[in-house]
Amino acid sequence: MCLNELSAILKTTDILYADFFSACNDETCGDVIFFVVTCVMLVVVLVCHFRILHLKEKIIVSNAAYEAAVKEMNDIKEIAESAPLQRDTHVAIAERLFLVNRFAVSKLSTSVSEDDALAGLIALMLDVEHFLESTRQCFVVVHPGFMKYLTKHGLSHRETSICCLYCIGLNGNEISEYLKLPSLYNISSCIRRKLKIGRQVNIDTYLREKVRDFDFSDFNTDA
Repeated sequence: MCLNELSAILKTTDILYADFFSACNDETCGDVIFFVVTCVMLVVVLVCHFRILHLKEKIIVSNAAYEAAVKEMNDIKEIAESAPLQRDTHVAIAERLFLVNRFAVSKLSTSVSEDDALAGLIALMLDVEHFLESTRQCFVVVHPGFMKYLTKHGLSHRETSICCLYCIGLNGNEISEYLKLPSLYNISSCIRRKLKIGRQVNIDTYLREKVRDFDFSDFNTDA
């Protein structure tokens, strides 16, 4: 753009501003400005309202996940105190309890920040193999019927661990990304074949329902 064109645009802008402020002396313009300001304020209020609703939803989801994790860890603690455990299983449970306790303290005290608690969880998850084994060990204690079911059908250690990842809420793409696998198809196919899961059935849904079924069965047996 040449200098003359730029100068012309600036002059035109100055004229428009001058005309606008000159017109603002009229009563009609005052009404228009009042209407525009009112509309802007209304938009701001609506944006803030929906922003607050969104934050409330995030807090509700976060609290629900936190409460579910605390309940799971309390169950693990009760089982750990009532029966002797192998050393690896004991270490895995103690590690998970420590992480949940850190989150609990971060909610109740200033001695531990939520960022510090989250850093501990991230550190655990970065060691993929350790996280897989830790999760499997916790499932052995918390969901014994389900784990015996997997073993009975000949699932390997790796396949059992991946089933646990499905059960905690991950889908195939997320598991593949976490394990840095180009595809989970071969492993999932082996799991489907050994457990006789039809192709039309979602493997993650099937496994989570199995966990609930075995937990319900174990609960009734204990009762």
